[in-house]
Amino acid sequence: MISANNVTLRLGKRALFEDVNIKFTEGNCYGLIGANGAGKTTLVKLICGLYRPTSGRILVNAHDVSEYDIRDYYAHISTVFQDISLVPVSIAKNVAMCPDEKIDRTRVEICLRRAELWDKVCTLSEYRNWRSLALFIRAAIYSCLMSLLQLLIPSRRTVCT
Repeated sequence: MISANNVTLRLGKRALFEDVNIKFTEGNCYGLIGANGAGKTTLVKLICGLYRPTSGRILVNAHDVSEYDIRDYYAHISTVFQDISLVPVSIAKNVAMCPDEKIDRTRVEICLRRAELWDKVCTLSEYRNWRSLALFIRAAIYSCLMSLLQLLIPSRRTVCT
């Protein structure tokens, strides 16, 4: 379970969030809906431990995010932020996000097939030809699935199947 308990986040004197309380329970899928600038991405970054609340607590499984070893915590979550970009390496490496020698090509293929990208990727001669934002976002989401994460947080309106 993930919860924000009386979370306030200030930037200088300006409150971005004030006394926010929200709970995400296991086994459910949630969507954050709001106008541009409403704080959806900021809330995601708080949950991910990228930002620290000015006051209040972000709890994951009843433990404050700040109590976790950050490397261990990051190994169990992944996000797809709206400013994602391909790295100028192979598509397999973009999906697996690990050194070449650790890439599990079978899992890369499974992820690309689940994203309905395998046939498209097989027709490409170089990574530079792969520019469709829709394909790109889907690939980013499925690259998160490579490590069978416990928490996937897309930070942009996306369609996942």
